[in-house]
Amino acid sequence: MAWGSNANAVNEWVRRLTTNDPTFISLHILSFRRVTPAEFATLFSAIGQNRTLRELYCSGHRLDVAAMQSLVDALKVNMTVTSVNVGGSTFGTDEKGGLFETLCEGLAKNTGVAKIDLENKGLTVQSARVLAKCIEKHRFLTEINLCRNSLDDEAVEVVCWGIAAGATVNALSPLRRLDLSMNSIRKKGAEAIAEILANPNVMLTDLDLSDNPLTVAGATAIGTALAYNKSITSLKISGITGAELGNLDLDASKALNPSNKPTAGDLVLVAIAGSLRTNTTLQSLHMIANDIGPLGIQTLASSLASNTALTDLRLRQNRIGNDGALTLGKALSGSGNRTLRRLDLAENSISSVGFAHLIQCEGVEYLGLFNNRINTYGETLTFLPSADHHELRTLDLGCNAVTTTDFAVLCRALTEGFAPALQSLDIGGNVRNEEEEHQKWEDLEEELMEKRQGLDVAWKRVGMEGH
Repeated sequence: MAWGSNANAVNEWVRRLTTNDPTFISLHILSFRRVTPAEFATLFSAIGQNRTLRELYCSGHRLDVAAMQSLVDALKVNMTVTSVNVGGSTFGTDEKGGLFETLCEGLAKNTGVAKIDLENKGLTVQSARVLAKCIEKHRFLTEINLCRNSLDDEAVEVVCWGIAAGATVNALSPLRRLDLSMNSIRKKGAEAIAEILANPNVMLTDLDLSDNPLTVAGATAIGTALAYNKSITSLKISGITGAELGNLDLDASKALNPSNKPTAGDLVLVAIAGSLRTNTTLQSLHMIANDIGPLGIQTLASSLASNTALTDLRLRQNRIGNDGALTLGKALSGSGNRTLRRLDLAENSISSVGFAHLIQCEGVEYLGLFNNRINTYGETLTFLPSADHHELRTLDLGCNAVTTTDFAVLCRALTEGFAPALQSLDIGGNVRNEEEEHQKWEDLEEELMEKRQGLDVAWKRVGMEGH
């Protein structure tokens, strides 16, 4: 990686490139470094002679026609660079110089670059068309980052067309990872994405659609497509609380309790949960900050009972509450699901009542409950169930307004064998910033360590005063 501030930095980089320095595998020029377009042209020419560099990151820098042509010429002969990120926030809107088009035309002829990072490049519908042609022709491109480009439905439809056009029975799409987060994708764009998910010749494994106004109909289309998809292992679809319900007549809503009105997040989760009954490849699902409540959790819990693929579920910043925690606890305990390993329910208004059910999820190795209301344990351990067969390794109870009395109860439970496999307890952000309180917590930790020497307890992060 290129750090430092010496005036002859470019000359030194060129030297290392032309001599094939084996330690020079990543050239990362931060945006605040002053490098002229002419210097970039010289630098890119040196890359054409190099066989060691793997990553080229020059984001935020202005390039001109000569510099871009120099890079394209280098990529025609250099097949060892695998990751490229160049250009500033207006790179995709440049029409006069056609810089983006020049880059894409060069990439289409390259067989080494596997990842192109186009985050925050000001891409438009026109530049999306150029990119689509590149995707269609490039047989080695496995990862594309299109985050933060304000891409609308039309632009996303064009990109999806390029992916589908390059995917045939005899030539499956090489693309594996696609990041479309933080754009302006709505219903039609989401439906176009759903179509490529249902395409058996498109082999995407990682898809990020977070922070897009997908609408319930659009997000539901994606969720439904998972039932037919056999390649996606990671789906991030967080931050869609702005999705409107409208006058939807979704079959999915019939699965919910008619006496309560489902949220947009509930309806989307119902669609995804329905697909989880048959999907055998999705391993990680992120639905953070989607306004999901207990109603959506009901259908999810039912699907988890038969799902054998999902290992990582992140539902933080929703409205699951104790009712949702109870439902999940039942689905993941006893003879239920033993596949799910990571469960993140931070910031869901869960109290010790809900915790009592979640702690019974025997197969879960990581349980994240940061910033809930899990406190006021009382003087008994009755709410802490027997955990002889639990596989829990990490428990996060940070920022739960846990008192010294609560910590004492928890420490006593742990010394008596609660959560025998536990290796890490994060309970920071709870103790009051008072010397006397700190001493009490230190004494309790010391006593605990005598019985549980392999347990790491992190509590010294100062929390809110006065709780």
